[in-house]
Amino acid sequence: MGGTATWEILWRKPGLVAAAAPICGGVYVEKAPEIAKANCIRIYHGAQDKVVIPEHSRRIFEALQKQGANVAYK
Repeated sequence: MGGTATWEILWRKPGLVAAAAPICGGVYVEKAPEIAKANCIRIYHGAQDKVVIPEHSRRIFEALQKQGANVAYK
């Protein structure tokens, strides 16, 4: 659950880390304003993931873009 834990750190401790790369994690899109405070976020999620569906990553990616975050989704 490292990807989810990465998201948790970003929204629970805004500004603690400068960059993050959550892999296959899920997070509530309502947390986007806090998460967007990180300087650089690179999201990775395999399209065939059946445990944590990729839609979670796509939703937070879109929410972070709306916040003006430096974010990329691979």
